[in-house]
Amino acid sequence: MQTPRSNTIRDKPSTVYSADKTKNKEGATEDNLRSLGSDPRLENVTLGNALMQQHMVKCKKAYGTKTPEPIDYATNKTMSNIRDKLLEKGLGILKEDGMLKLLREIPIEVRERLAYDNGISAIYIHEEADSLKEDEEAAILKAAPIKDLSKLNGLNLGAGGRHIRGTLPIDAHRSSATFDLPKEQDNVHGTFLGWSDKLPFANNSVDFIVSTHNFEHLANPPKTMNHYLDLLKPGGGIGIVIPNIDYIWDARKDTNSWGHRWATRPETVCAMYEVFWKDRAELVQLGTLKNRVSFDFVLRKHGKYVPFESDSSPTYPTGKQLNESGNFWG
Repeated sequence: MQTPRSNTIRDKPSTVYSADKTKNKEGATEDNLRSLGSDPRLENVTLGNALMQQHMVKCKKAYGTKTPEPIDYATNKTMSNIRDKLLEKGLGILKEDGMLKLLREIPIEVRERLAYDNGISAIYIHEEADSLKEDEEAAILKAAPIKDLSKLNGLNLGAGGRHIRGTLPIDAHRSSATFDLPKEQDNVHGTFLGWSDKLPFANNSVDFIVSTHNFEHLANPPKTMNHYLDLLKPGGGIGIVIPNIDYIWDARKDTNSWGHRWATRPETVCAMYEVFWKDRAELVQLGTLKNRVSFDFVLRKHGKYVPFESDSSPTYPTGKQLNESGNFWG
């Protein structure tokens, strides 16, 4: 969407605030004059949303998800019955005899429309879900600044049992039993324990970051993304996959402490980029997945990428040189 910017490196923490002659109705200002200092947009949701709203029409036109064709529930008794059972039992209906076979015969687009109409999660059958995961991983790995992942330091935030090649898994648990979560969210023993919005890494130290179905759980996505941009090296990337709120449940009614916390739509991410992130990163891609239940986006931090030279020998003085120079310890 944006043309590449100059290789100016913006290393400082995320404290950029827009100032301009034109003010919106909330008294907020935004355009091309930016200065370092306190950024009220990252803490004031009303202010931030007002600024984002200025970009929403353009963003929805560019990235909004096309809604599937309507279902005539009055004449389509099969879909009417499935809808009623889903609203009553949720995904528990998948355990009913013959239900999986029946759902498999229904096109994916129709099942997505069922989710859209009723505020429930879209259903994907086994091989469909596997294909979706493969597509998600391929999309987010485009965040890597070079193709050889063995030469990079990557983080997989909120791994949740999904282990992305070439990355260090980070999560708040190693065993799903710790928080009574589904067994498939077990993490490997070497998972780095931590919260994904409070990562203990140095600024400009990480090559790339990926995350699948975790960013939706964060209460302040604009601020957290700026935290990630702080950690990335110039030229490094962030690849994110999150659910589309229109094809799952309504986060505004989510009471689960591990639940969703904001309106995850492609146009919302686009607007966040315009207001909060474009001074620090380029939006490389947004909404490239085939399905509607989730979408991807990749940001690349401004600046020239310089890889770690893992193939070179150490340049430190030898033990003998240290001893002869009087810098040998002990």
